Amino acid sequence: MKFGDYLRQCREAKGWTQPEAARHADIEQSYLSKLETGRSYPSEDVYSRLV
Repeated sequence: MKFGDYLRQCREAKGWTQPEAARHADIEQSYLSKLETGRSYPSEDVYSRLV
């Protein structure tokens, strides 16, 4: 499974929208979208906030 797919599954399991999940991780919603679609990969700092 790709990281973006895993990230989306976890977000949906919590019942969060992208804006809600982005707010919890302190990132922009557009960046979260790029992570979920595989167009971007998180830095170590962002990764630790997402996990």
